[in-house]
Amino acid sequence: MCPIDIKLLYFLFLIINLLHQGVSLMCYNCSSLDNINCGKHFHGRAVNQTECDKSQGCVEKKHSVIGGGAEPTSRGCYNATMCGPNDVCIVCKRSLCNSSLNSLPSFTAILICMYSLF
Repeated sequence: MCPIDIKLLYFLFLIINLLHQGVSLMCYNCSSLDNINCGKHFHGRAVNQTECDKSQGCVEKKHSVIGGGAEPTSRGCYNATMCGPNDVCIVCKRSLCNSSLNSLPSFTAILICMYSLF
């Protein structure tokens, strides 16, 4: 296979990946009450993922705790009624963006695109 074929394959992979992201949205789906990997020290490979409607977005919710203590964290598909006035909710609109490292997917896409151009 000549180098131009490899570049074409990388380019096609990038296009297919971007088209798939336009149709659906993948979000991490977990609760730190059930899975220690979902909390403050998040480990994406150890939690479930779910497909959400692109219009919903993903959310990372820190539940309020009366009297202090550790704030339970949940992650999943966002809906307008899930966040109360004392909760902290971070809503985002990219696949797997409700993690602690939400810049990784776009960085990877940029690297693949840069490589395919040269």
